[in-house]
Amino acid sequence: MNAHRRVATWAAAAAITALAGLVAASLAASAPSRTTIDRKDMVVFDLDSGKPADPTNFNPYGPNTTQDGGLTQAVFEPLFVTNYITGKQDGWLARSVVPLQRGKAWRLALRSGVKWSDGKPFTAADVVFTVQLLQKHKDLNSPLKFTGVKVRAANPTTVLFTLAKADPRFALSNLSGQLTSRTLWVLPKHVWASVGDPVKFKNYDRKKGWPIGTGAYKLDSTTATSFTFVRNARWWGKTSGFRPLPAPQALRWVALGSEETRAAALASNDLDAGANFSVGAYQALAARNRSVTAWSPGTPYGFVDTCPRQLDFNTADAVWQNPRLRWAVSYAINRKSIINVAFQGASQGLLTMLPALPGLARYTSLLVRNGVFRQYPITTTSAALAKKTIESQGYVSKGGVYQKDGKSLSLEITTFDDPSMVAIASTIGEELRQVGVDTNVRKMTIPNFVDALLAGKFQANVFFGACGSTIDPWQSLDSYNVSHYEPVGTNVSGFYSNSFRWNTSQAKAYSKLVDRIGAVLPGSRAIDPLFVQAMKIWYAQLPSIPLVQYIQINPVNSKYWTGWPTSAKPYVQPSFAHPAATEVIHALKKAS
Repeated sequence: MNAHRRVATWAAAAAITALAGLVAASLAASAPSRTTIDRKDMVVFDLDSGKPADPTNFNPYGPNTTQDGGLTQAVFEPLFVTNYITGKQDGWLARSVVPLQRGKAWRLALRSGVKWSDGKPFTAADVVFTVQLLQKHKDLNSPLKFTGVKVRAANPTTVLFTLAKADPRFALSNLSGQLTSRTLWVLPKHVWASVGDPVKFKNYDRKKGWPIGTGAYKLDSTTATSFTFVRNARWWGKTSGFRPLPAPQALRWVALGSEETRAAALASNDLDAGANFSVGAYQALAARNRSVTAWSPGTPYGFVDTCPRQLDFNTADAVWQNPRLRWAVSYAINRKSIINVAFQGASQGLLTMLPALPGLARYTSLLVRNGVFRQYPITTTSAALAKKTIESQGYVSKGGVYQKDGKSLSLEITTFDDPSMVAIASTIGEELRQVGVDTNVRKMTIPNFVDALLAGKFQANVFFGACGSTIDPWQSLDSYNVSHYEPVGTNVSGFYSNSFRWNTSQAKAYSKLVDRIGAVLPGSRAIDPLFVQAMKIWYAQLPSIPLVQYIQINPVNSKYWTGWPTSAKPYVQPSFAHPAATEVIHALKKAS
């Protein structure tokens, strides 16, 4: 352990010790419960998003809803859980979804015996109602795409979707439970059909038992900083034979504020699962309480996030539209330095725009087997090669800065106010200055950063502009598709819709290959040669430079509960704000 890391770990340990005595009282005061539950029978989760904007809003599609506070982990259940480890979609409320007519129609089969928490049957009519509600009310907060989709109930457990045109990824994009935001949270028609404005509806009424879901837990109490749920003894999974009741009698999500306070709660066994810890804080915490562990016992400790970090270029920029200059930047970057400075060694280099998830590993292997990295040495760090490449484009060094036609070679790197993102940008900035690029790093507020990104008013961003793929590469590949192109000054449709403004002849050739991939069912071997061809074009042009994987360290405490997913027992990803949390909650067992 180097000196910097030792100091960081010592400081974190001191803060944990100082705060530990205050946490238990804070937890007790912030989370009164209508039902008396012993601490040993309750699982307490870190509320990742912080203090809720509105602790009485339980509309899964409404504004100011705290989705990671138990609403979509305890009350609502997904149709499927996309398992990043196995690369499969595990059925939950649904048994299967299959394409018909080569993806122009889809048949969704629901489980029999599913009931809402008020005892009413959960049927295909609820699914149809929810989809049509999202179609009718565009202001509902959901990225799911049901435009032009006709949906009907063939029988109480079968839903038929008919699309305007074939889409092999319709189910993966809208029904799979890949991410919390990309999950269809089915609503009870018998409650919501009489709602006047579903956007403003909070779905909260204690007397009526709202929110009503199919989950194994019902809301018990809510405060300004916490949500508590108690187990439903009549949960449909038990009565139908799907699964036994989960072991925890109650679940609680608590917003404790700073990382130091959250670490103190884990250290004093008042918190069972944490979220997004820094390396130093986790190391100090694990040293103080041996019951606290993470996904893996050694670095990088955590699990791969779905959004790896890149240096994304605005390829419409007059200077940086040149792919040779973008390659020069890549040669100047030392990913090991980024990992050490921004993540204290707890990360790994990035080879593609894809996260290093097990379900995507074979696509990177394809590139290795086909010699793509020999042709395009994306991990090579060489200041000499960076300078040589810059000089090949007509630049001459004057006073340590390259110039051409009387203008200095300059680059402004923007990012938002996040410690690791700023550290990445600053590290790259220093490395570029050393090879003669006049580099400025600009830290922006998140709203201003988003505005600039969408409008194309930047030169390069430290960001994750190709986030989205989990078990299939198409989503990330499509982020560069010319079909999303908008000129600078006109907003693109979203973060992952060619914010790079890549629209060259090579980009068009790449996009045709991506469109062909999009016409094939996920997992098909027909994707493989198309993927390799597309990536060769992408590397040659390099609209983004792959930097590092982002690792989420979500510490867990086995003092009261065991059965957490780990690298030794990887039954599902350790993402407690994700639909996978449903699997985790049902796998937990009381510690002996």
